[in-house]
Amino acid sequence: MRDDGSGDGCAGEVEALRLEVRQLRQALRSRDVIGQAKGVLMITADVSADEAFQLLVRQSQRTNRKLVEVAAEVVATREGSRRRAGG
Repeated sequence: MRDDGSGDGCAGEVEALRLEVRQLRQALRSRDVIGQAKGVLMITADVSADEAFQLLVRQSQRTNRKLVEVAAEVVATREGSRRRAGG
């Protein structure tokens, strides 16, 4: 990075890094939720990890929703079922 003496370059770079950190944190949260949903589908639908992921992708495309939203719904539904069953 070149410093032109204005001081704006450093502030801009810091803001860009903050944005990148926020995006990476969100990506990690999304990855965790998708992984949990895959696990639920692997157990409940008796499918492989790849097949579970494809089920999520197809549902995402069919409903025009983000993959992470579909995954979160699968996880929430499973958690709700476990609570109702007393587990």
